[in-house]
Amino acid sequence: MNARVQFLWTACKSPKWDSKAIMWWEGTPYSHIAVAIYEPVRFILDGKALDFPNGCIIHADDPGVVPISFEEFFKTRKAIARKTVELHTNASGFQGYCQRAIGKGLYSDGQLIAIGARVKVLRPLFSNGRAKSICSELGGDILVDLAGVKLKGDPDFDWTPKYLFGVLEPEPVS
Repeated sequence: MNARVQFLWTACKSPKWDSKAIMWWEGTPYSHIAVAIYEPVRFILDGKALDFPNGCIIHADDPGVVPISFEEFFKTRKAIARKTVELHTNASGFQGYCQRAIGKGLYSDGQLIAIGARVKVLRPLFSNGRAKSICSELGGDILVDLAGVKLKGDPDFDWTPKYLFGVLEPEPVS
């Protein structure tokens, strides 16, 4: 049975400078995208098993790609919009895919500035393919690799939360 995940566009309840900058650059009420699975999953992080019997959020945030419980995630974030997507794999396949992504580092502040400034001459300085992920690049990778969605542009710079919002057309969270 194919897994269904939910893409979430979120904002920090107490935004820091980077979240404020992303919302300003993008002209959106959200600065982050995460993916929720509502089936039992287990990940290994730093040699320890993390069990999520009711599912979890997987997202790229400091210190990198990490799974987090719904409770912990929503202590600091609020959902702005959501979209359910059926994957071409089951929950175990999604879990394995995410396990391989766990530990990827985030981009530098310079990369975020290059994205926000949309200065193409800076791109070669900060391009890193799949070696690292920001939140929307992780989301885009899941869409392309596990749901067969075709995305345009450079994943390092063009796959922003706003771009994925336009592709998936999520519904607002009330």
